[in-house]
Amino acid sequence: MVKFDRVAYDKKYYRKNRASILKRSETYRQENREAINSRLRDWYSKKGRDVKRAWRWMAEYGLTAEEVGSLFLFQGGRCAICGEKNSKEGRWKSLNIDHEHGGFKKVRGLLCTLCNRILGALERRPKLLKLCKPFQIYISYPPARKLKIGGWK
Repeated sequence: MVKFDRVAYDKKYYRKNRASILKRSETYRQENREAINSRLRDWYSKKGRDVKRAWRWMAEYGLTAEEVGSLFLFQGGRCAICGEKNSKEGRWKSLNIDHEHGGFKKVRGLLCTLCNRILGALERRPKLLKLCKPFQIYISYPPARKLKIGGWK
């Protein structure tokens, strides 16, 4: 008995009927533009931001949403350096994912925007970094290393 290959059939059908399929799709989009846009707006307001954020975490840092959540809980929702609570007010609403900028690009932890910017400047000036004890401690043993996530084993 010969097994039917649905994927191969669909590809062949699409190649053969591409013009009519695209025309039908375009006509449908034009006729139902408001309904489609409304559905997309609803989806984005409910799930879209979270999905987009999770994709970015995976693409940029190789982190799943669960790993970011466990890092957040491990740090108690606070910056790993200064201990500032994750704020829902103001321009900077969430903690930033801090990572190495060298060849390895391992995730280190979650930092408030101010500490993240200061750390970035200090990393460019190693002599100053030696004077800042909290930043030295953070870099030498970051929270992600303790949890063994973000490239740490």
